[in-house]
Amino acid sequence: MPRRRIDRRRRRVPVVHYPIRLEEQYRRRLLERVATLHELAEQFLLPAYEMEFAELDRLRPRRSDDIPGRGDDPTDRSIGDIRVKYLERHPADEPLADEVGGLVDGYNRRGVQRQFEAVVGVQPVTSEAWLQNELSLFRRQNAKLIKSIPDQYLEEVGRLADQALQQGKTPREFAELLRKRYSVTQNRARLIARDQVAKLNGQLTQLRHEEMGVTHYTWRTSKDERVRSLHRDREGKRFSWQKPPSDGHPGVPIQCRCTAEPDIEGMLGNEPSSPP
Repeated sequence: MPRRRIDRRRRRVPVVHYPIRLEEQYRRRLLERVATLHELAEQFLLPAYEMEFAELDRLRPRRSDDIPGRGDDPTDRSIGDIRVKYLERHPADEPLADEVGGLVDGYNRRGVQRQFEAVVGVQPVTSEAWLQNELSLFRRQNAKLIKSIPDQYLEEVGRLADQALQQGKTPREFAELLRKRYSVTQNRARLIARDQVAKLNGQLTQLRHEEMGVTHYTWRTSKDERVRSLHRDREGKRFSWQKPPSDGHPGVPIQCRCTAEPDIEGMLGNEPSSPP
């Protein structure tokens, strides 16, 4: 007896949303590190700047380019103090990178399995030893990004201190520069959290689909006001994993929260679930 409407209902692919909670969790952890940097800058760098500003103001020549080199000055020493104290609170980056990678991997695996089970009726094979190299690569790259947050911040505030002293900016003006740098670094941490979670989720989706024989997917957006117009136009359209769109598959473009819904019906030899 031919299967009709009831079969279609059973074969509907469940929606697996972008892992926003994992992004938020990762973002909070990165912002904690940024807050530590700002707190330490106010504790060590601002007093050092005030000390050096007072000394240079007393001896300041008529021309700013006549200021001699300061050698091992208080602001330089304070940058070293900040790095030491930061590492005492956040001694390693790899554990956080491992944790994020594991959480996204687990979320993605459960979502893909749920989609296949709903359509095919059985869970796919769960042994994925082949995936470990990809996860290890992500963790190494992500650990480098986490480490780059304090490295870039300390390099930048050191440069700001030198420039501010050369320009005769008061300690209050320099404190405002530090607050602006804090805001910039917060934004960078947010970008890293979203971009890394989205990219890993998208890469794992593609690898799992291809391993299971899925050649096409349907583009799904987060359906909110933050979706870029180019991706909004792709909602519900069918794409091949072998022929990525101009800016890449879901999750690949920077800050992309879109996901790929597997075309399992097409894999089974039925009509594609969405038009090509």
